[in-house]
Amino acid sequence: MDRDRAARKRDRAARERDWAARERDRAALHKYLQATALRGRDSIRVQQIQAAIDATGRWEEKFEWRISTVRNSTIERTEEHGQSCYRVGVANGVNANCLCPTIERAVEYLAVLEALTSELFYALGWSSWASKEKLMPDV
Repeated sequence: MDRDRAARKRDRAARERDWAARERDRAALHKYLQATALRGRDSIRVQQIQAAIDATGRWEEKFEWRISTVRNSTIERTEEHGQSCYRVGVANGVNANCLCPTIERAVEYLAVLEALTSELFYALGWSSWASKEKLMPDV
């Protein structure tokens, strides 16, 4: 009985340590995302993107961020469920997109998605790989 109680106490302590570590990780991630979004709040970039969308209905940028590795970023005006919005897309090995109600929010999310797709590569490798250490799956 005392052994079971001690084991439950150890399990509970381990769960509490795991929870605390996840909370620290989540707090660090929130801080990173907020700082990244802040970089996307550049009024000059918002104006440049808005001017391109006004002229052609779409803004697009290609950026070589590694040797022979290009990120394609887009923002275009669209309509969803009868509401005007902006579709933000980032293609960088991982394709990420979202809908935003304003151009300011779209540019903010653009900054986050651009940074996040690059960070995913450095942390995990390409999504098309079998794992970070292995290109092809075992047959």
